[in-house]
Amino acid sequence: RIKVAESLTHFDFRGYARAAHAPILVLAGRADRTVSLKQASEFARELREDGSTVTFVEVPGGHGSALSSDNARHAIAKFVGTH
Repeated sequence: RIKVAESLTHFDFRGYARAAHAPILVLAGRADRTVSLKQASEFARELREDGSTVTFVEVPGGHGSALSSDNARHAIAKFVGTH
């Protein structure tokens, strides 16, 4: 089990993202042990239900390392180019 700082256990990630009033890109690493694909997918679904524009993309890799994949770089470039 991963230990999380006490301050993060009370942080409203959904509210923070919603308050941005901007399109949101959720990249979910298939090998992520910190935030599972199911958790990331549910987060994206909840944001959509709140009215946010959300792009959800599964990429190879784990937490953080997923950003270095070609799939992630392509998804980021497409997202930025679209929004």
